[in-house]
Amino acid sequence: MLKDFLKTVFLWDLVQGMRLTFRYQFKKVVTMHYPDKEKWVPYDRFRGLHYQAVDEEGELKCVACELCARICPAGVITIEAYEDDKGVRRPSVYEMDLHRCAYCGLCVEVCPEDAINHGAGYEFAGFDRADAVMSLEKLLKNKPNETDPEKMGTVASARFIRDKDGIRVEEDGKKRYRWW
Repeated sequence: MLKDFLKTVFLWDLVQGMRLTFRYQFKKVVTMHYPDKEKWVPYDRFRGLHYQAVDEEGELKCVACELCARICPAGVITIEAYEDDKGVRRPSVYEMDLHRCAYCGLCVEVCPEDAINHGAGYEFAGFDRADAVMSLEKLLKNKPNETDPEKMGTVASARFIRDKDGIRVEEDGKKRYRWW
């Protein structure tokens, strides 16, 4: 009873909370200065923005089998196929609506040609809903994940660029460090 009274009078809970606050106040700050100065380089198994792969001759690997569209649980993939002059099926329309995509990776796993993959992109915010609909041309421009183990999972120095093409963050290659 007396102990509870003294805790109430001397605000013991407040003292404990402030002790915890001050303990964390003087620890090293690990904030990344994104996008102005630094950018994170994802790991090789990172499920980022999708991309379409091409073969050695620069031809699209996709044969428009539509397995990815059928297995997608959210139904984000739309494919319309045609047959080219060689008799090979190709997609005339290949679109992904990333607003509904769960990045589950089922489309990547089911593809028999390894045409669709998850890439390194994680900067795909836009000002319009149409920015999140990835057409075949946009999917061909996206980048695959980093394969160099020395670069994966690091923070690289970068610069923020705003020009006629839009806003983007590019690595400048000056320094790189592990954030953990």
